[in-house]
Amino acid sequence: MIIILFPIFIYQLIIENRLFKNFSRRNFLFIGVLSGVSSIFCMTFPIVLSDGFLLDLRWIPYAIAILYGGFYSWIPAFVMILGYRLYIGGSAVYTSFPIAIVFALAVFLIRKQFHVLNRNKKMMYGGVIGGVSFLLVIVTFYIFLEMNDDVTNVDSYEVVFYLKAYFLSVIAMAISIFLIENMIENKKMHAEIQRSEKLTVISELAASIAHEVRNPLTVVRGFIQLLSKSVDEKNQQYIKMVINELDRAESIISDYLNLARPHNDRIEPIEVCNHLNSIVDIMSPYALMKNIELRLDCEKGIRIQGDKDKFKQIIMNLIKNSIEAIVLRGSIAVQAFRSDDRVIITITDSGEGMTQEQLQRVGNPFYSTKENGTGLGLMVTFQLIESMGGKLEIFSELGKGTEARIGLPAVRVGCETEQTSRYETNIGGV
Repeated sequence: MIIILFPIFIYQLIIENRLFKNFSRRNFLFIGVLSGVSSIFCMTFPIVLSDGFLLDLRWIPYAIAILYGGFYSWIPAFVMILGYRLYIGGSAVYTSFPIAIVFALAVFLIRKQFHVLNRNKKMMYGGVIGGVSFLLVIVTFYIFLEMNDDVTNVDSYEVVFYLKAYFLSVIAMAISIFLIENMIENKKMHAEIQRSEKLTVISELAASIAHEVRNPLTVVRGFIQLLSKSVDEKNQQYIKMVINELDRAESIISDYLNLARPHNDRIEPIEVCNHLNSIVDIMSPYALMKNIELRLDCEKGIRIQGDKDKFKQIIMNLIKNSIEAIVLRGSIAVQAFRSDDRVIITITDSGEGMTQEQLQRVGNPFYSTKENGTGLGLMVTFQLIESMGGKLEIFSELGKGTEARIGLPAVRVGCETEQTSRYETNIGGV
């Protein structure tokens, strides 16, 4: 168990000390190497049965590498496990290769579903994976004995031992996932605290200077408009540039005021599909201007509790960001559905996407991937979603687009038995 758990603590130690500042491919390779080292130690100190069968828990860290690191973690773990197994040798050495392939394929198949579960369900899934890994080893071992006409009767001692080893595999996997999920939650909480502190600083700054700056800007803009009537045509373009820049400054100050403004929420039930349909209708002309297809797919009957104006501002901000992320042609898909006690709304675009480094900085004040962006719009969006008891997650890959996923508490509607239906709206076109 210590051998299996040590990579988790080593990785946490390195992440906390920020030796790897960006969660990139290098981190995934590092996860795979740590898991491979753990598997090698498991194989170095196995339990040897009377018939020469070596039992260890090498497949537990192997599964952890695939679940939390994906393909780039699987490669080093796979190479290290098979390489060391060939080095050890023995009559059953070639059974490790099919086990490693079959087991990896099975874990890869459930990986996507695994990551949408809560921590307790992940531990249950992990326990099942641990148990399956043990059964796969036992079955393969006895198939190998059958092929070599070396099958012996299993005595009661071995049955008890196998049962103990089975439950140890289940427990080892469950504990590993528990510790990893706690580490991830703590890291997210730390990042959330830092972001909240930044929000507080920005809000205080906005409250103290926004109004004082906004008033003289309004006066300056008014007088420039008056002067423009007496300026010759040659200098009109300069007047226009000044007014445009003043308008941009006004927009930035408005974003500041949105941060500082107290939230006087009007809490009421919101019919998600009706509001999304209305928002898509409003945003479709802007999408059409850039030859972008805007689609809506919504599960009918889902409702949330909150402020309608806030909800509208949230969705419009995210759709606007998606439209501006697409250079020429593309598509944006807005989808809403219910998952347990949450309403999930996703906005997926086919834009340029972001690197992992850019993704980590999304939502920070003054950071934007747009040339003239301030980063305050998305910052306000995060704040509004949190005030409604929700959560915003952004997933992106460079060159493959971005997905914004909003989770909001769903309104429980009595004991309805009516089946939900779906409707689709397709507005705009390429």
